[in-house]
Amino acid sequence: MTSKTTIDVIENAMWPRSLVGWLAVVLMMMAAYLMLSESYRFFINYFRIYEWENVQGFLIDAEFNENRKKIHLTYSYEINGVKYIGDRIGVTQGKWHDVNNRHIFRFEDIMKHSQPIMIKYNPENKEDSVYAFNSNEIVFVIIMMLLPIALLSMFLSVLIVKIRNFINSPRRLR
Repeated sequence: MTSKTTIDVIENAMWPRSLVGWLAVVLMMMAAYLMLSESYRFFINYFRIYEWENVQGFLIDAEFNENRKKIHLTYSYEINGVKYIGDRIGVTQGKWHDVNNRHIFRFEDIMKHSQPIMIKYNPENKEDSVYAFNSNEIVFVIIMMLLPIALLSMFLSVLIVKIRNFINSPRRLR
């Protein structure tokens, strides 16, 4: 009875054995690259916005798409007596943002009662602002990054062991 190492188990489960398998590996690597590059852009924006100043603002308008799954907000805020208007939402700073029913009721309540909201603005360019209502986005991005990193690590581990075994194999030395 032979004892299998973790690498052996991973190799049996993941190592491509045909052209189709290698094509799948290439496509997975491209998907992993896209996921990691988008995550990197998100982190750059997150930490850039994190340093911005906070100011109290007010919603001017909340517009939903036809199936009420996305929202476009217009808000105003004032800095040193100068009034600014913005419409970017979230760390990605898009003009439309995904929402669920809880968010919809929350925005409708904020509008109905003219409640203040927290706006982050760039102190170097006060017109550059964002309403970051969902700061939990970073948790999703971290989780999204872990999958490609784990798969890439496993694949590279198997590849390194295969190269090492090939270099040290007695058949190669003949």
